Amino acid sequence: MRRTIPLIVLVLALLALAACSTVGLPAPDEATLPAPEAQVPEAPAPETPAVVALPEQFVGIYTASLPAADTPGREITVELAADGHVAVTSDYLNGQASIVETGTWAGNANGTVTALLTAQDGQEYFEPRTFLVGLEGDELLVSGESGQVVRLVRSTGAEAPVVTMGEAVTTTTVITDSRGQAVTTVEVTQVVTVTAPIEAAAVITEEVGLANTYLALLPAASGGSTRLLALSLFADGSAQWTTEFSGEDTPIVESGAWVDNGDETLSVTLTGNAERVYETPVVVTFQRDGDLLKTVGSEDLFGADGLTLQLAADVVSQVGPSLISIDLEAGFPLDPTFVSVQGGGEIDASLLSSECVGYVNRQPVVTVNWTGDAPFVEAFFVSDSDPTLAILTPDGQLLCNDDANEDLLDPVIEISEPVTGTYQIWVGSYAKGQLIPGVLVLTTDPEVNIGTFNLGALIRRPLVPEVRAAPKLAATREAALTAINDLKADAVTAAPDDQPVSVSLTLSGTIPLFEMGLPDPVCNGLVSGVPDFVFDWTGEGEPFTLFFEGDSDATLLVLSGDGELLACGDDAEAGVNLNPQVTVSDAKPGLYGVWVGRLDPAKPVLGRLTVVAGADAAPAPLGPVQ
Repeated sequence: MRRTIPLIVLVLALLALAACSTVGLPAPDEATLPAPEAQVPEAPAPETPAVVALPEQFVGIYTASLPAADTPGREITVELAADGHVAVTSDYLNGQASIVETGTWAGNANGTVTALLTAQDGQEYFEPRTFLVGLEGDELLVSGESGQVVRLVRSTGAEAPVVTMGEAVTTTTVITDSRGQAVTTVEVTQVVTVTAPIEAAAVITEEVGLANTYLALLPAASGGSTRLLALSLFADGSAQWTTEFSGEDTPIVESGAWVDNGDETLSVTLTGNAERVYETPVVVTFQRDGDLLKTVGSEDLFGADGLTLQLAADVVSQVGPSLISIDLEAGFPLDPTFVSVQGGGEIDASLLSSECVGYVNRQPVVTVNWTGDAPFVEAFFVSDSDPTLAILTPDGQLLCNDDANEDLLDPVIEISEPVTGTYQIWVGSYAKGQLIPGVLVLTTDPEVNIGTFNLGALIRRPLVPEVRAAPKLAATREAALTAINDLKADAVTAAPDDQPVSVSLTLSGTIPLFEMGLPDPVCNGLVSGVPDFVFDWTGEGEPFTLFFEGDSDATLLVLSGDGELLACGDDAEAGVNLNPQVTVSDAKPGLYGVWVGRLDPAKPVLGRLTVVAGADAAPAPLGPVQ
């Protein structure tokens, strides 16, 4: 389950939240819970104390010996420090350095604490790991996302006090700074109401069904930007508050815990962020109103009208039209049916459900209007990247998948006995802002699946290249003369006393030189319809040499401005140097056009054409024919 939820403002453009907006909100920095390094006014406490902040009976070091698959075993040490920090050390007894994970911990009102691991060996996690922790005598009970409980025995620290159901317990916690100096003392009195904290916490969250993500879109205090607020309540009792301003890449993410107060209210306690533990935890109480959460007594944070959050799952039912709409009836003749779409986007799909991953577009890419009865319908997306898939069914289920298996990164979702109605489909990308082209496939055929689907096999014909008529070079010298003079304005001047003139060329001509009707049989190669180079020679009866140095075999043709054939050239030295060269001995002043031809029609030729005075120059060797 994902714990870090980066957001973007476009998500809540899906919501009709005008009625939920807050009037007279504080400045953006003030609206973040809490502002960094600032003393945040305490929100009015609920009638029953909601949270035990850093209960001292948990402080200590705990150890456990566990089996391991590939090593002799695993030694685990968990340290819950009085300053709110937690460290988990794992030694796999294989001679390698131990793995050290660090983070923060905070108390919950039901007698548990929540531990949030944010880094390993000094490297920040992309997604923090959250654990619910209980205490039974001198044993620490740690419950992870899988639901498995690990017991660790206390090795140092104060012994846990023995309490009974209904007994009032007062805990005193001293908060210290990084140097170990006391900065404040917190005393909280709580009536013990549970004896099995881990199991009880799970029961509470399942009964009330509050574990979800709730959203609100509010205007920022300055400019025309907006800010997105998201509250995520997880089933293990942990909570996360995220604030993101439009135009900013990095959201502000704060963590803590939540508890149901049993009177249609719930309390959220924020204890810090990835960088520090707050000196004074921030408690915000919400009144439940259907699928809405409304703040109670938080005017200092959200103004007189307070803050209203809407259930994120409701966002899906309020989206706009899809890019493509398909009508399908059970037994549809073209099975599989597929459509080419682009996956990816900027919206974090985990906002809609903690089971979803990846980033999607605001609108679904495909809407399917389904009728009829079928045992199942399978949807999958075929690509050469790492896409994700999400489908909203007509009965409100949001189905998500990332990878078909650990080797196949394309997603697949199977819907058993699909009900009649509209199915909205999003194709996401695992990375934010990435666009993934591919094919979305829908099928009711049990023999078609993402592993066997072959788009190329559906149309069984050999590849036939599209033949397009190339521009013809008229087979007359008059046409060649016209082509040279049309490029007169772009002609380069070359003189006997000047330095050589060179130009880089890419040869991709398709017209055989013999179509020009030239009498010289050595004029071969494929050329373009116009000269590749035109130059103005200023020498009077003095020779010049042209040569081409390319990465493949080529030919040369030189025509004067009056259309006279002056020279054709192929190899500068037969069998030794395949680069072409021609020399014009008695060159008259005027325009000259040069065509460079390629011999291999399958690939272009890259090289450099040079014009130099005299008859002694030669190209660098290309090499003999192998």
